[in-house]
Amino acid sequence: MTESAEHFSRRNFLKTVGSAAASLVTTSIDNTASSQSWNYPNVLVIFPDQWRRQAFGCYGDPVVRTPHLDRLAEQGVRFKRCDASNPVCSPSLAIFQTGRYAHQTGLIQNNLYLKEKERCFAEIFSENG
Repeated sequence: MTESAEHFSRRNFLKTVGSAAASLVTTSIDNTASSQSWNYPNVLVIFPDQWRRQAFGCYGDPVVRTPHLDRLAEQGVRFKRCDASNPVCSPSLAIFQTGRYAHQTGLIQNNLYLKEKERCFAEIFSENG
């Protein structure tokens, strides 16, 4: 597969995942600026640095007490399996946000910034309401 075809596939994947997540986590938002109300999806992504699965009660640890996070996990979507293609914090976050590998974005180590030309899933969500 060529790099442009791979890039296109990853973008489509992000759009598909975004649409699926949006349809799973739907909440009514009351717009106080006007009397009009819209139904927009709310997506809350918790992507902490250095938290393992065992740090949450919702994954079965009887000692850990995380009632608020457990309630969010119960009412939302919880991923039970995750693989990281880069163990370093900044590249891993960029991979998650863009759907592209670190060598494709150029963000291969910490203390680098994502280029403005890179599109993140938050921008795709915003463009689609």
